[in-house]
Amino acid sequence: MGRVLVVSGTGRYADPWHPFAATSAAVAEVAEEVGAKVRIADDVDAALSGLGDVDLLVVNAGDSRRNVPEDAPLPDAATLAAAREASEAFVDRGGALLGLHTAAASLSDYPALDARLGIAWVPGTSWHPALGPARVRITEAGTTHPVTRELRDFTVLDERYTDLLVARPGSAAVLAEHAEAGGTHPLVVAREERGRVVYDALGHDLRSYADGQRRRLLARELRWLLGA
Repeated sequence: MGRVLVVSGTGRYADPWHPFAATSAAVAEVAEEVGAKVRIADDVDAALSGLGDVDLLVVNAGDSRRNVPEDAPLPDAATLAAAREASEAFVDRGGALLGLHTAAASLSDYPALDARLGIAWVPGTSWHPALGPARVRITEAGTTHPVTRELRDFTVLDERYTDLLVARPGSAAVLAEHAEAGGTHPLVVAREERGRVVYDALGHDLRSYADGQRRRLLARELRWLLGA
């Protein structure tokens, strides 16, 4: 169906709360189930310099500037420059992008990808309640979108990211949301601008990916992003 690269949080993209190696493996498993050829890379910056044959980039990595482990190596200038150039070329040719959970805060060094994702965790504004049962509500827009039109509301054990910044809201289709603090907040957002993009705020740990409905949602995201 397509070639998928999952960049997984290690080094400066790691944090104490998210088991990226385990969740990246779960994402890769679902991608393989839908027929994709999958590669997982745990050196995010180096991997982003090699996007020439990638159809879909999946970002499953943490905030590269906050909560960074003290011993995390930083990329050298040449690696960072090559990765920026490759990521810009990927965006220009319409490569598909899937940002999962913490991806809202992980692309600060890659403006082209960050702008393409169009979702941001804003320090001091964005937050989440304690991990627990998360009620995922399919929106009115979601009832007609290919990713979610055959899905129903469901509950999964996960973190519910709240008060994220949605850039260019007029171009974003909010497919699923949750309710918190008297308002509704996007959980799944899709765009189709020079290629397909999805941000999926779910996926804190393996308890999320063990849920059948959540896996079905992810599978449908992957199929749509790969052109099915």
